[in-house]
Amino acid sequence: MKKGYKIILFITIFLLSLSSVLADNISPVYEKEKGKKIFDIEKHLSSGNKYLLEGKIKEAFREFHRVIYFSPHNSIAHYNLGLIYIMQKNQRLALESFQRAKKCDPAGLNLSLQLGNVYLSMGNFTESQNEYERILNLFPHNREANKGLALIYMNTGDYRKAMEKCELLLTFSPDDIELHYTKGQIYGRAGDNESAIKEFNYIIDKKPDFIEAYLYLGEIGLNKNDRELAFSSFNKVIELSPENEEGYFGLGRVYIAENKYNEAIKEFEEGLKYDPHNVGVYLSLGLLYDSLAFSDKAIACYIKAREVEPKNLQAIEYLGFAYYKLGCFEEAITIFKEGLQLDPENINFHDLLGQIYYTQKKSNEAIIEFNKVIELDPTNIDVPFALGAIYQNRHQWEEAIEQYKKVLYLDPGNKSVLFCLGISYLNTGNFSQAEEKLRDFLKTYPTNSYAYINLGLINMYQKKYDSAVEEFDNALSINPFQGIIYYYTGLIYREMGMKSEAKKYFSQSLSYSPYRSGYTYCIKALWFLDNNNYTGALREINFARNIEPDFADVYWIEGLIFEQIGDWRRAHYFYSRALTISPFHRFAIEGLERINLTWNRILKLKR
Repeated sequence: MKKGYKIILFITIFLLSLSSVLADNISPVYEKEKGKKIFDIEKHLSSGNKYLLEGKIKEAFREFHRVIYFSPHNSIAHYNLGLIYIMQKNQRLALESFQRAKKCDPAGLNLSLQLGNVYLSMGNFTESQNEYERILNLFPHNREANKGLALIYMNTGDYRKAMEKCELLLTFSPDDIELHYTKGQIYGRAGDNESAIKEFNYIIDKKPDFIEAYLYLGEIGLNKNDRELAFSSFNKVIELSPENEEGYFGLGRVYIAENKYNEAIKEFEEGLKYDPHNVGVYLSLGLLYDSLAFSDKAIACYIKAREVEPKNLQAIEYLGFAYYKLGCFEEAITIFKEGLQLDPENINFHDLLGQIYYTQKKSNEAIIEFNKVIELDPTNIDVPFALGAIYQNRHQWEEAIEQYKKVLYLDPGNKSVLFCLGISYLNTGNFSQAEEKLRDFLKTYPTNSYAYINLGLINMYQKKYDSAVEEFDNALSINPFQGIIYYYTGLIYREMGMKSEAKKYFSQSLSYSPYRSGYTYCIKALWFLDNNNYTGALREINFARNIEPDFADVYWIEGLIFEQIGDWRRAHYFYSRALTISPFHRFAIEGLERINLTWNRILKLKR
């Protein structure tokens, strides 16, 4: 039975070794025998068939190739080579051989049957149906062709027609086990699990060693969460055929459903002993190791999957993401770029590359990748959010607003984006919009202290100090241990000339900030400044800048220090720097106004 997770693998090592044998042994024989007047084709065809029946694939392969060498249009040799390729699960080469045979013998019905089967296994239902119908035009009750059509109808979702074909065949062969198996498959695909179970149990009663029935019962058990049915069915497969990898893989999936990951790993590893080239199992095993935080083992599984199937996009994604989570960014970038060479429009690869570049603070590269995601999927909500954050970090507030508006347009119920919009509007000086968005945000998240902090800043920047203190108090009622709230409240009291009150809030801010942050050094710098200790103030503000280089207050206070020293050029520079980060920083604006006023007075005196 074919299963969703099983991947048909090509036996390339075997074919390469076989090609080597042919190169070393067959060619000389050809040249030697070419000199003979008669080459006994029938003899070599007979030998090839004999070897094929005995399971001597290499010998059979050689005999049929000999025939084709001397008789390139021999349909039987091409046909038999196709059978060998089917045995080796190499559908592509099987198809090519059958197509060559058909050119040699266009009327061959056996060829049509084999071509129909190969096309069916490759998912080419149109060509498969054409071949089966060609047979049925001459032999309407042909079992294999009707059965093939039933499978096509099943795979294309026409379960009624599929069942009609199956029932028609069963009228001629009511005890045909394989037809009952097909009927069970149709019930299963149609979602009628109880009827499917009934069919498979009928098969088991008639033929207790019919492994495919147990495998399908195991699948049904997994699908309907009947773990007992799944467990007993897959165990029966192993009992009947200890080297059947499907039984172990099925048991592994049962254990995953029960969250027994270690047991699942054991079953998968046991199954891989008998099918060491199953990409799907390596990926599942990697995910299991990942969930258990065994990153190295997970990566080893993904690498193995890529060795088996280098162009498997899922293996590439899992491997790249595993490196990303470990912080191995360059390795992850390399993997995802390899993936994009195979699939240039893979949204996941572009998205993950964007996330990596964002983490690395390579904003230009991140923007390119995220814009590609939007180009491929204009309805993506997460990427405009990420782009908004990038532009916000770059203080490109208008661009940030544009991206956040996209999020709101695509997802009107997304309330978290209102906070980001509020911050962005605040930094463009659109205080009314900023307040509106933040208050809308608070309707959904009423206990978010940061929204109240920013409402306080809106009022502070407009010199509405009483309202600002009120908003900061609201924030403190939610989180009384948030040091930055005391810091901003202290700034307001300092600006109002209430230095003792300011000192009280600054002290509380420091007591709630055991780990130094930018604003704690700003407080110390202000204390030194108020005591005319400019060296101490500059030392503390340098500490603040090293910790938080994007904190506007750092540059405002540095401007304040140089203003009091009398170095107006530097003061002007630092006030301006503060405004590049926070364009409507009230205290920095007032500092610049004072500097400009002083310069104007000096210019007038010089005149």
